[in-house]
Amino acid sequence: MHITQYIVRWDFVKFDTYCGGFGYLPEDLNHDCYVDEFDLGMLAGQWLAEDIYGLFEDDEDIVNWYDFTILAGSWQDYRNWGNWNDPNFIELDALLDADLNDDGIVNLKDFAVLTDNWLSGENCIRSNIDCLGAVDYEDLSIMVDEWLQISWLYGLN
Repeated sequence: MHITQYIVRWDFVKFDTYCGGFGYLPEDLNHDCYVDEFDLGMLAGQWLAEDIYGLFEDDEDIVNWYDFTILAGSWQDYRNWGNWNDPNFIELDALLDADLNDDGIVNLKDFAVLTDNWLSGENCIRSNIDCLGAVDYEDLSIMVDEWLQISWLYGLN
Protein backbone atom coordinates (compact mmCIF):
# COMPACT_ATOMS: atom_id res chain seq x y z
CA MET A 1 0.00 0.00 0.00
CA HIS A 2 1.36 3.32 -1.07
CA ILE A 3 0.45 6.37 1.06
CA THR A 4 0.67 9.85 -0.37
CA GLN A 5 0.72 12.81 1.92
CA TYR A 6 -0.02 16.32 0.75
CA ILE A 7 1.00 19.30 2.78
CA VAL A 8 -0.80 22.49 1.95
CA ARG A 9 0.48 25.84 3.02
CA TRP A 10 -1.71 28.90 2.59
CA ASP A 11 -0.09 32.27 2.20
CA PHE A 12 -1.62 35.10 4.13
CA VAL A 13 -3.85 37.04 1.75
CA LYS A 14 -4.20 40.68 2.54
CA PHE A 15 -7.18 42.46 1.00
CA ASP A 16 -6.98 46.16 1.76
CA THR A 17 -9.98 48.33 1.05
CA TYR A 18 -8.60 51.44 2.65
CA CYS A 19 -7.27 54.42 0.74
CA GLY A 20 -5.03 53.01 -1.95
CA GLY A 21 -5.92 49.40 -1.23
CA PHE A 22 -7.34 49.10 -4.74
CA GLY A 23 -4.58 51.31 -6.07
CA TYR A 24 -4.61 55.00 -6.76
CA LEU A 25 -6.02 56.78 -9.75
CA PRO A 26 -3.20 57.90 -12.05
CA GLU A 27 -4.50 61.47 -11.65
CA ASP A 28 -4.21 61.28 -7.84
CA LEU A 29 -0.65 62.60 -7.85
CA ASN A 30 -0.25 62.93 -4.08
CA HIS A 31 -2.03 59.61 -3.27
CA ASP A 32 -4.60 61.05 -0.87
CA CYS A 33 -7.48 59.27 -2.68
CA TYR A 34 -8.94 62.49 -4.11
CA VAL A 35 -8.27 64.24 -7.39
CA ASP A 36 -8.36 67.79 -6.13
CA GLU A 37 -6.56 71.13 -5.91
CA PHE A 38 -3.48 69.53 -4.34
CA ASP A 39 -2.98 67.34 -7.40
CA LEU A 40 -3.59 70.35 -9.64
CA GLY A 41 -0.94 72.25 -7.66
CA MET A 42 1.56 69.44 -8.18
CA LEU A 43 0.81 69.37 -11.90
CA ALA A 44 1.11 73.17 -12.14
CA GLY A 45 4.46 72.99 -10.33
CA GLN A 46 5.83 70.90 -13.20
CA TRP A 47 4.15 72.93 -15.96
CA LEU A 48 6.15 72.77 -19.20
CA ALA A 49 8.89 70.86 -17.37
CA GLU A 50 9.80 67.18 -17.61
CA ASP A 51 6.73 64.97 -17.32
CA ILE A 52 7.38 62.98 -14.15
CA TYR A 53 3.72 61.99 -13.71
CA GLY A 54 3.13 60.23 -17.02
CA LEU A 55 -0.54 61.13 -17.38
CA PHE A 56 -0.29 61.61 -21.14
CA GLU A 57 2.43 59.96 -23.18
CA ASP A 58 3.61 62.07 -26.09
CA ASP A 59 6.83 62.88 -27.92
CA GLU A 60 7.35 66.16 -26.06
CA ASP A 61 7.48 64.45 -22.64
CA ILE A 62 6.55 67.64 -20.78
CA VAL A 63 3.61 68.53 -18.54
CA ASN A 64 1.15 70.42 -20.73
CA TRP A 65 -2.54 70.78 -21.61
CA TYR A 66 -2.86 67.11 -22.48
CA ASP A 67 -1.89 66.14 -18.92
CA PHE A 68 -4.22 68.80 -17.53
CA THR A 69 -7.10 67.40 -19.59
CA ILE A 70 -6.59 63.94 -18.13
CA LEU A 71 -6.45 65.34 -14.59
CA ALA A 72 -9.59 67.41 -15.20
CA GLY A 73 -11.43 64.33 -16.45
CA SER A 74 -11.12 62.76 -12.99
CA TRP A 75 -11.65 65.97 -11.03
CA GLN A 76 -13.15 65.39 -7.57
CA ASP A 77 -13.10 61.60 -7.96
CA TYR A 78 -13.22 59.94 -4.57
CA ARG A 79 -11.54 56.60 -3.98
CA ASN A 80 -11.42 56.09 -0.23
CA TRP A 81 -13.50 52.91 -0.18
CA GLY A 82 -12.65 52.12 3.44
CA ASN A 83 -14.77 54.98 4.75
CA TRP A 84 -17.90 53.23 3.50
CA ASN A 85 -17.80 50.85 6.48
CA ASP A 86 -17.17 53.60 8.99
CA PRO A 87 -20.13 54.45 11.27
CA ASN A 88 -19.53 58.15 10.51
CA PHE A 89 -20.10 57.61 6.78
CA ILE A 90 -23.64 57.89 5.48
CA GLU A 91 -25.05 58.00 2.00
CA LEU A 92 -28.00 60.29 1.60
CA ASP A 93 -31.28 58.74 0.50
CA ALA A 94 -31.75 60.84 -2.61
CA LEU A 95 -29.24 61.90 -5.18
CA LEU A 96 -28.99 65.55 -6.01
CA ASP A 97 -31.22 66.78 -8.83
CA ALA A 98 -28.27 68.11 -10.82
CA ASP A 99 -26.19 64.92 -10.39
CA LEU A 100 -26.92 63.88 -13.95
CA ASN A 101 -24.50 60.95 -14.08
CA ASP A 102 -25.38 59.60 -10.59
CA ASP A 103 -21.81 59.57 -9.28
CA GLY A 104 -22.71 61.32 -6.01
CA ILE A 105 -21.31 64.78 -6.79
CA VAL A 106 -22.37 67.68 -9.00
CA ASN A 107 -19.31 68.60 -11.06
CA LEU A 108 -17.99 69.14 -14.60
CA LYS A 109 -19.12 65.68 -15.69
CA ASP A 110 -22.73 66.65 -14.97
CA PHE A 111 -22.21 70.00 -16.67
CA ALA A 112 -21.02 68.14 -19.77
CA VAL A 113 -24.27 66.12 -19.82
CA LEU A 114 -26.28 69.32 -19.44
CA THR A 115 -24.47 71.15 -22.23
CA ASP A 116 -24.66 68.12 -24.52
CA ASN A 117 -28.45 68.43 -24.39
CA TRP A 118 -28.56 72.26 -24.32
CA LEU A 119 -31.80 73.65 -25.75
CA SER A 120 -33.12 70.17 -26.37
CA GLY A 121 -36.90 70.35 -26.35
CA GLU A 122 -37.44 66.81 -25.06
CA ASN A 123 -39.55 66.99 -21.93
CA CYS A 124 -38.20 65.37 -18.75
CA ILE A 125 -34.99 63.92 -20.12
CA ARG A 126 -32.41 63.57 -17.35
CA SER A 127 -30.60 66.81 -18.22
CA ASN A 128 -33.88 68.74 -18.22
CA ILE A 129 -33.73 69.03 -14.44
CA ASP A 130 -36.90 71.09 -13.96
CA CYS A 131 -38.86 69.12 -16.61
CA LEU A 132 -40.11 72.36 -18.12
CA GLY A 133 -39.59 73.23 -21.75
CA ALA A 134 -36.05 72.84 -23.04
CA VAL A 135 -32.73 72.32 -21.28
CA ASP A 136 -31.99 75.94 -20.52
CA TYR A 137 -30.81 78.49 -17.97
CA GLU A 138 -33.36 77.32 -15.41
CA ASP A 139 -31.70 73.89 -15.40
CA LEU A 140 -28.28 75.53 -15.26
CA SER A 141 -29.44 77.58 -12.28
CA ILE A 142 -30.41 74.41 -10.41
CA MET A 143 -27.01 72.92 -11.21
CA VAL A 144 -25.23 76.05 -9.97
CA ASP A 145 -27.18 75.86 -6.69
CA GLU A 146 -25.98 72.26 -6.16
CA TRP A 147 -22.47 72.76 -7.56
CA LEU A 148 -19.89 70.50 -5.85
CA GLN A 149 -22.46 69.22 -3.38
CA ILE A 150 -22.19 65.52 -2.61
CA SER A 151 -24.78 62.88 -1.79
CA TRP A 152 -22.62 61.24 0.88
CA LEU A 153 -21.27 62.61 4.15
CA TYR A 154 -18.22 61.59 6.15
CA GLY A 155 -16.88 62.68 9.50
CA LEU A 156 -20.15 63.11 11.36
CA ASN A 157 -20.06 62.71 15.13
